[in-house]
Amino acid sequence: MAASLASSASAAVVRVSESDFLAGAGLITFSEFAVGTVNPTYAPADYGGGAGSPTVTFDGWFVGQSLSATPGVDCPGAAATGCVVGSPTGPLALDAAAPDTFISPDGANPTSPVLSGTPLFNGPIAVLFSEDQ
Repeated sequence: MAASLASSASAAVVRVSESDFLAGAGLITFSEFAVGTVNPTYAPADYGGGAGSPTVTFDGWFVGQSLSATPGVDCPGAAATGCVVGSPTGPLALDAAAPDTFISPDGANPTSPVLSGTPLFNGPIAVLFSEDQ
């Protein structure tokens, strides 16, 4: 019987400030692609990233996660459609079965368009960088 190695990954909300970014980090504005683009993928050239910058991809959550069956307990006060639970499993990857993200206009936001989860403005968004940041 062969031995197997299990790996896991973790996810959390991590707040970053502008000073955390490198000079060549570029900027994703969501105006790089058409409104309606689903689960956009940004190569460094798409967002002005410098040499060694990552490809950035979006979807609803990571493999190993799901919507909560008890959102009132897990995410009190939040939209049930955005209450994601579970720990990602390794290797870290976006889950193609998750609700899609998409580029949407937002008349209330001066930097429209924006990225939204599904449903509009109330769904989860996961971000995957091709390289550790």
